[in-house]
This record gives sequence, structure tokens and C-alpha cells, in this order.
Amino acid sequence: YDEDASRRYIQAQREKRLIATPGERFEYSNIGYSLLGYLVSQLNGVTFESYVKENLLNPCGMPHSTFLLKEVDQAQLAIPHIRAPHMQANPIYPYHRADAPGSSLHTTLNEMCNWARMCLNKGEFNGRPILQPASFKQMWSRHARRGGMLYRDIGLGWNLGSYKGADVISHGGGGAGLMAFLALLPERMQAAVLLINEESEVRQRYLYA
Repeated sequence: YDEDASRRYIQAQREKRLIATPGERFEYSNIGYSLLGYLVSQLNGVTFESYVKENLLNPCGMPHSTFLLKEVDQAQLAIPHIRAPHMQANPIYPYHRADAPGSSLHTTLNEMCNWARMCLNKGEFNGRPILQPASFKQMWSRHARRGGMLYRDIGLGWNLGSYKGADVISHGGGGAGLMAFLALLPERMQAAVLLINEESEVRQRYLYA
């Protein structure tokens, strides 16, 4: 959990090779996000967590959101639950610091709604520019085929699909007792956020209701 965790983790991946040419086909891997987080820290001379906090989270109305467990009020921390085989609390915090760019944002429903507002406004939050509209155009453009209704194509970190006739931009994930999903409907200026502290099919039931 020290600041050098990201460097050690990335160096440990040095023998890995791409399974296909970029853009040839879709395959999800958190290693890519860990690598991006490491590059952010190297290019800016600060930790990934500090850079994102200062340049994205705080300006987007997310002052209580953090990638660092030590900064979280333990009384407010959701406890992950797993089925092993019956529902029970996971006694182990399931993420390490090197995986922060892909897995360990600690946030709240209200602050995730602020993030959704910024995305729907193509990088602007409360009149303040956070990201460039051109960045959203690139992120929300097809880079490879994925397949499915909600996951028809993959952009840069975003799933591109449709739901009941509306374009949907989304991303989700989960593991070890925690699940999350963010869906944006840009044409309707609507969004949906799911934050779940259990491993179950509840996310899928909501998505396809």
C-alpha cells in the first residue's frame, strides 16, 4: 500500500505481451488502467491519487471521493459481501494500491452523480471546464467491436451501446463483494448510478429491467 506499489506492479508485468493488435478485438484487463495510472504519476511528478484528486475529483464536486483507503471515514465505509456459499461480509479489503486506477475509487452516490453531470456536459461542471469536449468525442468513439446491447462497441474506457432506442455510454465493474455501474444517456441528458456492496445478479436485473 506504499507509494512505490504502482512501480513494482508495472515492472512485474514486463514479460506480458498483447494478445492482439490494438483495435483488433476487445479484451478487458485492469492492467491497462494500472499502466495508465503509473504513466500519469511519472509524467506529472506526483502520485496518481494526488493528481486525480486535485485535477478531477475536487473540481467535479467530489471532495470526499478518494483512491486512498486511509482517507476514508471508516464509519462511512460500505462493507463488501460475498456468497461463500451464503451471504457474508468479506473480512478482507479486496484491493491493493497498484490497482487504484482500475478498481478502488471510494465515493458516494451524490458525488458520482456530480461526475455524471460533468460527463453529460462534455467536461464542464457548474460552469467550470474540467475536461475538453474533444476528449469525450475520442473516448466515446468506437475503437473495437464488443457485442451485445449495452456493450455493442468499446471506446476509450467506455462501453458504447443502446437501451430502448437511446444511446448509452457506460462503464461498470466489481469483485470481492463490491459492484458498481454508471450509465449515461447523452441525448436525453440522463444518467444512472448503481453502487452495490454485494456479489449477486442484482446489477444485471436492474440493467435489463
